[in-house]
Amino acid sequence: MEGEERVTLEVVDGEGAWADDTVILVVERGEAPTAEILTPESGDTFFVDDPIGFIGLVADDDDDLADLVITWESDLDGILSLPGVPDGNGLTRGDTFLSEGTHTITLWVEDPSGLQGADNIAILVEPCAALTFYEDNDGDGYGAVPVEACEQPPGTVVDGGDCDDDNAQVNPGYEEICDELDNDCDGE
Repeated sequence: MEGEERVTLEVVDGEGAWADDTVILVVERGEAPTAEILTPESGDTFFVDDPIGFIGLVADDDDDLADLVITWESDLDGILSLPGVPDGNGLTRGDTFLSEGTHTITLWVEDPSGLQGADNIAILVEPCAALTFYEDNDGDGYGAVPVEACEQPPGTVVDGGDCDDDNAQVNPGYEEICDELDNDCDGE
C-alpha cells in the first residue's frame, strides 16, 4: 500500500509502567521501467521474405535488468519469438519474420512489482521483393520472356536477352559463327 503509515509500539511492564514510540513509514511506489525501440524505425518498410532485426533498450532504476520481463508484440502477429531477457546494458535484440500488412510493434517491459513500460512503432511489411527471371525454353542458360516472382520458378534463369529461345545454339553467350544466324544475339 502506497502512502504514509504510523507504527506505534507500546510496552507495559509487570508493575503497569508503560512506554510507547511511534515511527512514521512512508511507502513509495517504485518507478516503472522504461523501454525504447532503437530499430527498426517507425515508417520503415520490409518484405515478408526477409527477417526483420529488432533492437530495444530497457532500463529500471529499482530492479536488476535480469529481473525484467521483456515482450515484443505485433498487433497483427501477436507475441513475437524474440529474446525476453536484456543483456547487461539493457539491450534486447533478435530477428523474426512478419506477415504482410502494417504492424504496430510494441516493446513491453515489466518489473517484479508488475509496473510496465512500453514503446511502439509502426512498420509496413510488403508481399515480397519481386525479382525478374526469364523462361529458358531451350536450356541454354538464357531466356527471353520475363517472369516476375519472389523466388525463382522452375524452367527459368536469371539471364535474359536470348533472341531465339527455341535454339540452344543462339544466345548472348554463344560465339558468332558464319551460318547466317545471329548466334550471339548482338543484332548482326
